Amino acid sequence: MYLKKSFDLLEEPTFKESAYHRMFVLQANGEFLMKSGRYSQAIVDLNKSIEFAHDRGDLNFNMTVYRSLGRAYNLVGDHEKERVVKAQIKALEDTLYQLRSNVLAISVGKLYDDNKSIKAYADKQLIWLSLLVVLLLSCLIFVSVQLLGYQKRLARKRALIQEKELANIKLVQQARKSDNTLSNLAKENSPEFLVIFQEVYPEFCERLRTMDPTMNNETLKFCALLRLNFSSKEIARYTHREVRSIQTRKNRLRKQLGISSEVDLNVFMYELSLT
Repeated sequence: MYLKKSFDLLEEPTFKESAYHRMFVLQANGEFLMKSGRYSQAIVDLNKSIEFAHDRGDLNFNMTVYRSLGRAYNLVGDHEKERVVKAQIKALEDTLYQLRSNVLAISVGKLYDDNKSIKAYADKQLIWLSLLVVLLLSCLIFVSVQLLGYQKRLARKRALIQEKELANIKLVQQARKSDNTLSNLAKENSPEFLVIFQEVYPEFCERLRTMDPTMNNETLKFCALLRLNFSSKEIARYTHREVRSIQTRKNRLRKQLGISSEVDLNVFMYELSLT
């Protein structure tokens, strides 16, 4: 039934001139006739199928049809034509073998060329990788040298800081025994004066900054001199300023901290360090 429909379709305009569809339908019908025992009719359709297949050059299809045709000739006892078909099959096999050999040779050649390209690419990548490794090692050595130098500088800096801290500790210890040390530092106008003073009298300094959070170190140092009971003349002498300038500064300090003019600044500062 299906084969009949196939033949009917071949008569339609769409498929009437189609050698491709016709060779498959004839081959299928030839196989069906072979199984039905109608070998002579099968031989006719198989030969027609081969004629259409020749135009397309489909060697594998031709091989399949020739093998069916050879069996059909054998079954009808036409051994002469069977030998002819076998010869054609052998020729097709040789052709297919040659084609496959050529394809294989082309594939092997392409594979060889591809391998050469891959090797060249791999060699190039290896060179770049080697350069990258050298660069990374150079950077690592450079960073290591810089880090080592930094660590040495940091160690020296820490040693100097520790040495300075030890010196300050000794001064603090001396200052705690007597204000004479602070007075001497103040008289020398030493830069260490305010540092040592804040360590000896931290509460005093904290209270002053509570009264005026914007107070700078210069004003704090002035208050420290008053705390040590330095007179205006002494402050002027040791800070290399005029006495009038010191008096003006005292007046500004009173306003800054809200201290009455009736209160002695030296006494105020001393009592502030005790409370």
